[in-house]
Amino acid sequence: MRYIKTLVILFFLSIMINCGRDNFYNLAIYYGKKGDHKKAIEYFDKAIGKNPKDIDAYHNRGISKQMIGDEIGAIEDYTKAIELKPNDFDSYTNRGVAKMRLERYDEAIIDYKKAIEINNKFALAYSNLGNVYFLLQDFDKACESWKKAVELGHKESEDKIFNSCK
Repeated sequence: MRYIKTLVILFFLSIMINCGRDNFYNLAIYYGKKGDHKKAIEYFDKAIGKNPKDIDAYHNRGISKQMIGDEIGAIEDYTKAIELKPNDFDSYTNRGVAKMRLERYDEAIIDYKKAIEINNKFALAYSNLGNVYFLLQDFDKACESWKKAVELGHKESEDKIFNSCK
């Protein structure tokens, strides 16, 4: 059984390695998907060392850092991804989440609004904007944001509207 498991892992790794992307990046994604974010960060570090302009490596390292509770490190990585790709609405949204967790609510609002400015169809940014307004007890703006998120297909915001909005 162990032999088969090893073969499957080696087969998977060989596919990743041959897909044309940096090997370190591919290994980082592999470990991140397995839930080993510390190992993923190690490989993202190596991928970035090899290609310091790899936007996806910064973005995904930011995700792994958030998964281990390193919000400051995540903000730094999302900021770098945004510097390299100023219209990266995903990085703005994720950076907003990290700032929200650090109770930097005004900064989170700025990031969510920027994500929406870049992609006004991005329902998650509206939902997260509603969450931060709710934390600030601005319930009208929270409900407005959640309603827009639902309008754009974000089903999870329906419960927030049902429980918190008139």
